[in-house]
Amino acid sequence: MIIAYGLFLTLTVYLLFLNFNSLKLQNLVAADVKNGKLTHPASLFLNGFPIIPDLNVFSVPNDADKARYLINEKRNDEAIALLKKNKSNHFDDMSSLFISLAYHNQNNIDSSLTYIRKAYNLRPNKFKNVSNLCVLLHQKGRVKEAENILNNYLDKNKNNADAWLFTFVFFNRTGDIQKAVSTIDSAAHYLPSNDRILKQKSVIKSGSNH
Repeated sequence: MIIAYGLFLTLTVYLLFLNFNSLKLQNLVAADVKNGKLTHPASLFLNGFPIIPDLNVFSVPNDADKARYLINEKRNDEAIALLKKNKSNHFDDMSSLFISLAYHNQNNIDSSLTYIRKAYNLRPNKFKNVSNLCVLLHQKGRVKEAENILNNYLDKNKNNADAWLFTFVFFNRTGDIQKAVSTIDSAAHYLPSNDRILKQKSVIKSGSNH
């Protein structure tokens, strides 16, 4: 009984140690993401993350964070291979998102589109998935499909200023100025105190007066 308890205690301490090391690395990733710049080498995470736990506190595979830094170092093939073999969370959209990004960096638009579609299907209300999917659809000339996706998203997320502004820019780039203006008008209606939207609306108004 004493031996069994000792083994249990040793295992518990070891697992706590692994979890502590994982959390330290997760905090480094979170700080980099928050600051908008990846400041650490991929090797730190490739060699540093323990085997367990293999998911972070948001249930995203640690391999996704490893891939984040690999892509930052233009090691796209390694990132793709790492994420394709990871099966730790079948509801994870981040792995597909990063695979899509890696393929896009290689100018493989078809494969990039395939994987961002997977990410979107897993989490269609995550605007990062929506925007990336629509950018790729635009590149493939599938403007109407992208437009439908944006409209569906905005129907359910009228308080997302980034989504309104992205849609405005999207229609500008497709040359549909009427829809662009209509979009910013709707945005101002639903978010009447948003400075970015009001500024854009003001720019449009001043331009139409010349």
